[in-house]
Formats: sequence, structure tokens, C-alpha cells
Amino acid sequence: MGRLSRDCFDAGPAPMRVAEAVALLRARLPILSGIESVSVERADGRVLAEDLIAPIDLPPFDNAAVDGYAVRAGDLAPAGETRLPLGGRVPAGHAPADPGPGFAVRIFTGAPMPPGTDTVAMQEDVRLDGDAVILPAGLAPAPIAAGPGRMWPAAAARSRPGRSWGRATSRSPPRSACPRCACGCRSRWRCSPRATS
Repeated sequence: MGRLSRDCFDAGPAPMRVAEAVALLRARLPILSGIESVSVERADGRVLAEDLIAPIDLPPFDNAAVDGYAVRAGDLAPAGETRLPLGGRVPAGHAPADPGPGFAVRIFTGAPMPPGTDTVAMQEDVRLDGDAVILPAGLAPAPIAAGPGRMWPAAAARSRPGRSWGRATSRSPPRSACPRCACGCRSRWRCSPRATS
């Protein structure tokens, strides 16, 4: 059978040995050595020389994962609906007041959880009755909200101290700079030098 003149599978008379391929790669690729401390702006695309570890919580408070009503799980009736008077409203970006036990607080996604509350009922799952909210029967705190009839717990902070925001030997993409800086990773990162060839 004849051979095509531009056959992509034709490697020549004999396949290249692994040792030859490695030697060829080493000869053509620049060797990066040393570590330098660079500003975040100059770290784009570089390889991290050490782990970036968050020193702070981000956000620095527990916040609501959904729009709804923050309540204390202990205030929910064990059977039947639960009717709780509204004890406030917390939009994102505002500090909540302590409503005390026996109240529901209107809360929006990202808002800080009011003191003492530990669960958020999704707004789609409740009914309003004047100055009160009625939570349906069967709601219970759940770590995962899988659909209607489930409670949303307070969302844990997205980053805790000690969380890794970049491992040594990983490349630093541009999109990672903002969250890394927001969670307290320092403004200068230790990276490998840029390849120059």
C-alpha cells in the first residue's frame, strides 16, 4: 500500500526513543530557577513558589445563601406550620440587629445572619400573613437545600483562615488575583521568574 506524502502518522524511519525526546525537550525549553517576590499585577501567569494561605475569613461573618427569612431552628414547631412575627429586615451590606427568640427576619442573599439565627427559610417556601411569616410544616435545618420544603442553613464563610488559595507549582491565572487579595493573601507573591527565550 502506498504511503501519503504528508502522512501525520509517519514518524520517519524509526520512532524516537524516550531518552531522545526528553533530551530534545530539555534543549528547547528554558530552565526556570530562582524565586522572586513580585507584585500581584506582575504575578499573572507565573508559577507560585509557595502556597498562598488565607489569614482571614471572607466574608468575615456567616451570611445567608438565599433570599428568605432567618430564624432560630429551635423556634420551629415540631409538627404543623410555624407562625413567627417579623422582627426586622437585613439587606446585604447592612449590620443586623438581634431579633431575639421567636422572630423571623427578612434576609437577602449575602446579608449577615442576625445574632442567634441559624437557619434561612427560602422565600418561595413561606407565606406572609400581615406582619408575620408562616413556615410550612416539616421544615427542618438541613446542611443541603435540595429543593422545596427544605431549610437553608446560614452559609458558612466562603474562606476560612488556613484555606489554600494557590499551591506551590501552580500557575497564577489573572482571575485568581482578586479573591486571593480579598481573603488577605499578601500583596507580593513569591513566584518563579518569567521564562525568557
